[in-house]
Formats: sequence, structure tokens, C-alpha cells
Amino acid sequence: MVKKVLIFSVLFVMALCLVSCGDYEYEFLNENDVEKIFLQVGEEYELDIEEQFKKLEINISKYEISNEYYQDIISIDAINITGKKAGFATIFAKLYERKTDTIYSVRVAEVVVYDTSEMTEIKTVEDLKNIQKTGKYILKSNLDLKDQGNWEPLCNNSYDGHFQGMFINPDGYKISNLSIINTKGYSHIPYSGLFSAIRNAYIDGIILENVYIDVSDYDGLYQASAGGIAFYTYNSFIRNCVVDGVIIGQSTAGGITSHNYRSYILNSTFEGIVKTTKFSSIDDCVGGIVGFNETLNTFGGIENCTVEADVIGHNVAGGIVGKNVNNHLPINSTFKGSIKGDVIQGELAV
Repeated sequence: MVKKVLIFSVLFVMALCLVSCGDYEYEFLNENDVEKIFLQVGEEYELDIEEQFKKLEINISKYEISNEYYQDIISIDAINITGKKAGFATIFAKLYERKTDTIYSVRVAEVVVYDTSEMTEIKTVEDLKNIQKTGKYILKSNLDLKDQGNWEPLCNNSYDGHFQGMFINPDGYKISNLSIINTKGYSHIPYSGLFSAIRNAYIDGIILENVYIDVSDYDGLYQASAGGIAFYTYNSFIRNCVVDGVIIGQSTAGGITSHNYRSYILNSTFEGIVKTTKFSSIDDCVGGIVGFNETLNTFGGIENCTVEADVIGHNVAGGIVGKNVNNHLPINSTFKGSIKGDVIQGELAV
């Protein structure tokens, strides 16, 4: 009898699955319309799924939002997202369209949650120089670096010296007169900027005024690169940042970052001169925001950025981006100035 009941139960569950799931086919959507959401702990945000995918002309009958892996970072109640703990989260959804019997699986949003009450305050230059790789910081004063001599990029004390924390400036303070003009004193390869590199990080509102970075004197095995915020960014968010001044690298340079991989650069500005001084390979490039830009699996991109600059290179030069990989072009970004290079990509990099 028990055996018969078990068999009947299995058949019943299978029948339910066929009725409820079998009518649909799965497809994956292009994710260019991913929302970028930035929340203070306790703050809420309301998703509008139908509006987000309206232009794709999908007649959504219902949708399901998933938060399986980030329940400690955010909570989701219907379409309301609330920040719970500082960190990063990705929101996925299933969109059901009865007309074509299709379930669309899609990445809906990338979320950054921060908590100003738990951030270390940066009030002095010494505070800034003591930033640690995984710390969370908030700028609370104007800082002048003119007496610091040759600036050693933050977290540049090891070959894996990526900043992996958060650094925000909600009150508009400025960091002025950052200068790197002599690579001889560097403890490591002169990949230069305010930071050496950032990875899995969140940078918001940093204002660098009167920057002068020139690593063209480096004489070593590798070519030296330079960017205002960092030489290299990976899987990170940079938003609301302003850099003005001169950025000079050897083979690759950018006003915000020299090399950008899978990172979002949003609402940021560069004004001044950005240039390269040497040719070493076909990948050498210079751009007003980014020199070399690569977005993998549609994660990352440049949006709402402005450049007013002279962009000068010995290979590929572009007003916003020098070289762009995977065809994820800058969105709503503008360039004003001049571009000089053997290969000119135009204002945005096409």
C-alpha cells in the first residue's frame, strides 16, 4: 500500500510540473538595461520591472524576483528593495510571457549598499595614506597633497595591491595637488593614480583637483600606465567622480582609469590633458575617461560621463574611450576638445 501511495505521489508531482512548467520555454535576455542601485542601509528602492523592459516589447504576464544569494545584503518585498548591510548584490528575475509561452531569465539590477555610520572618517592626509585594502571610508575634509612630494598610490604596497573596499565623498570635499613625477622612488611597478588599482570596490564622489601624473620616465620590464582615480579597475563601481589636470602614461592612459575591466563608470568627469608617450603594441590606447575598456558578459559600462580635454596618443586615441572591447559603447556621454593619434576612434570610441 505504501509503495502504491509513493508511486501515485511521484506521478502527481510530475503531472503538476508538466501543467505548470511544461508550457514555457526558457530564454536569456540581453542585459544592457540593468538597473544600477545605490542604497544607504535602511533605504528603500522600488523596481519597475515592466517599465525597465518595456522597449523590448515583452508582454509580461507575471514576474518573479530572486534574492537567493544576497539575503544578508538586501531584502526584497514584492518590488521594494531595502539595504540591510554594506556590500554588493545582484538581482535576477524570471519574466513570464504567456503569449509566446516563454520564460525570460534576466539580470535585473546591480545593487551597492553602504553604511556611513560604520565608515572610517578621512580628515587628514595621514588618514588618507593609511587606507587599508578592505576598509570602508568617508571623506570629511578638504585635503591638499602639495607637500607630499611624489605620491605613492593607495594600496600600492604589494603586487596584489587592489583596493577592495568603499570610499565615498557625499559632502563634496576636494583632494588637491596630487603629483607623481618621478617613478624612481616607487616600491613597485608605477601603475599610477590616487589608487594603484581597485577590485570589487565602490568609489563615489571623489574630486581630484590639479592632478599631475607623469610616469613617462619609467625604465623597466613593463610599460607604465596612469589614470586619475586608478590605473586599473575590475568589477567595481566608480560614480560621481571628477578629475582635472594632466595624466601621462607610457602606453596606456585614461582620465579616470587606464584599464577598465567589467566595471561601471557613471556620472564622472575629466578635464585637462591625457596622453601616452610610447608605442609598444596594438593594444596601446588613450581616452578621456578610459584608455582600454572591456565589458565581459555585459557587466560594466560607461554612462553619463563628460570630457573636456586634449587626448594625445601614439596609437589609438578616443575622446571618451581609447579602445573598446565587446562593443558596449558609452551611453549619454559627451566629449569636447581635441584628439590626436595614429588611429582616432572618435568622440566615444566606436
